[in-house]
Amino acid sequence: MKAEIIAVGTELLMGQINNTDASYMSKKFPECGVFVYYHTVVGDNAIRLENCINLALSRVDVVVLTGGLGPTQDDLTKETVAKALGLKLIFHKNILADIKAYFEITKYNSRNTIMTTNNEKQAYYPEGSLILPNKNGTAAGCIIEHQVDGFMKTVILLPGPPWEMEPMFDEYVIEHFKKKNSEGLKSVYLKMFGIGESAMETLISDIISSQTNPTIAPYAKKGEVMLRITARYDKQTDDADKILAPVLDMLYKRLGQYIYADIDIEMKDVTAKLLIEKDITVSFAESCTGGMFSQMLTDVSGISNVFTGSVVAYSNEVKENILKVKHSTLENYGAVSSKTAVEMAEGIRKLCKTEIGISITGIAGPTGATPNKPVGRVYIGISSEKVTESYEYTFSGNRDKIRYYSCLHAMNILRLYALSKG
Repeated sequence: MKAEIIAVGTELLMGQINNTDASYMSKKFPECGVFVYYHTVVGDNAIRLENCINLALSRVDVVVLTGGLGPTQDDLTKETVAKALGLKLIFHKNILADIKAYFEITKYNSRNTIMTTNNEKQAYYPEGSLILPNKNGTAAGCIIEHQVDGFMKTVILLPGPPWEMEPMFDEYVIEHFKKKNSEGLKSVYLKMFGIGESAMETLISDIISSQTNPTIAPYAKKGEVMLRITARYDKQTDDADKILAPVLDMLYKRLGQYIYADIDIEMKDVTAKLLIEKDITVSFAESCTGGMFSQMLTDVSGISNVFTGSVVAYSNEVKENILKVKHSTLENYGAVSSKTAVEMAEGIRKLCKTEIGISITGIAGPTGATPNKPVGRVYIGISSEKVTESYEYTFSGNRDKIRYYSCLHAMNILRLYALSKG
């Protein structure tokens, strides 16, 4: 089935918030046999919204609208959908009861939330709607199946806030289509680090050009690449794993040295899992990254079991007085050097009494370069009781990119260390 996602909200058009809803749904829809062909963003204007709905109904089977389900006058999604489909708006007592219960639960929180009469508007939905309860807000969603010009169309209304939309989409929308479709889809995500998108495609160009089922889709993000391998299968007769296996075997033979995960997961999560499972304690000393590396790892729940702390050693005085980097090292080799990175890593390991110490020092720019050390020059140190060494990199790009790439490479060094522990 072909789908179009219509995000409703002037704030999206003005760039005040990002349209993360469309990205989230587009990634997950293929799991249930729905493929997104179009993304549309429209402001809070009934005429333009109706035009978008009619266009979508003319070219896809499934139309999903996010946003515009609130209590205010500019929340027009339900009214406009009802008009486009020729349906009445029906009052739902149970929805109003849910809204009242939500306000009763939240009235004591810091927002001092109270229900007002305009919230009653949220209890009206187009006739024939399958109501999707909202456990995280007041705007219920709905699924409408309706014939348009002789063709059955599915129109789905979901709240705009991601913390409301995502659980509703996962619990109700995905399951709705899984039950309807006899054809199943199973995807494997090969996450890679240390190879660029063009180099990766060159290594597997023959596999991509001959693909039928499963299909192979490459993706790139900052510093990483990913392949999504998707098999279509009949739920009654086929084994998805058997369809995937031959292609996965070929891809692992060509790209195995770069693959760090076979699910859609971040490197920080893979690294944290390894550290926790193997009880490897770590600490960080950061200069140019200013705590970014520590933040990246502490995004993962449970990491406190092994991560003891970090020092943001931006100045030479902190490097020398807290991390015990030798004054002669800083004077002779500079703060951005292999020698300093090594001593920073060793210093933080001893200070925090951890198995591993990781350091990052570099020139993130746009100023600070020297003839021998350009903007983007970064040294990453790693220290254990047995070995202390450093790695040199020169990254291109702006300050944010250089700092992010530094953290990503440091995370990979830490991951490889954890893997080597058996």
